[in-house]
Amino acid sequence: MENKERTWGGAREGAGRPKLGKTSKMRSLRMTDEEYDLVRQWLKEYRAKQKKSSENVAF
Repeated sequence: MENKERTWGGAREGAGRPKLGKTSKMRSLRMTDEEYDLVRQWLKEYRAKQKKSSENVAF
């Protein structure tokens, strides 16, 4: 009695939240406040260098 022509239920094409593409994944680490400040500063400098180097690439 299974009717294969049902159109309700399940995933629908175009339904739901659109994909964001390449994104950062959430990570969780335990660290002291001092370590956290050092990581934040390093990450800020690292991202600035990455952005600067990607701006220098000629297409």
